Amino acid sequence: MGKRFKLEALLNYRNILEREARQELAGRIRTQEALLAEINRQRAELEFLCRDFVQRQATGMSATDMRLFQSNIQLRQQELAAMEENLQQCNREVALARERLLKASQDKKSVEKLKDRHLQEQQRLARQIENRSLDEIALRRQNGGLA
Repeated sequence: MGKRFKLEALLNYRNILEREARQELAGRIRTQEALLAEINRQRAELEFLCRDFVQRQATGMSATDMRLFQSNIQLRQQELAAMEENLQQCNREVALARERLLKASQDKKSVEKLKDRHLQEQQRLARQIENRSLDEIALRRQNGGLA
């Protein structure tokens, strides 16, 4: 048609950055979901362990068994607290990845808008050239035929 879009390489690069940001976000979300599933599993185990402890306490248990149960419950509570801290960090990483994807998308969109403007300008110029040609043909016909 006319001049080629000079920023095509930049647009391709921005597409790559957006794709990478999208992949990074997807990976962070998968990690977040896996961690959340593990936390839920650990909570269920802890609840079961606490119910079992209460039942055994009601039926009577030795002091050694009681200490073992309490140590196990305390250890699992600490592990769960650490996992919840990891989840908070993971949530922050997901939010950052979302922001990076948003910025990459906006950057790509701005170059796409420039490309659209370029294409519209090329189409306008092509129409202008075509109209001139048609006008010239009409004038030639009017002045005595095609030359």
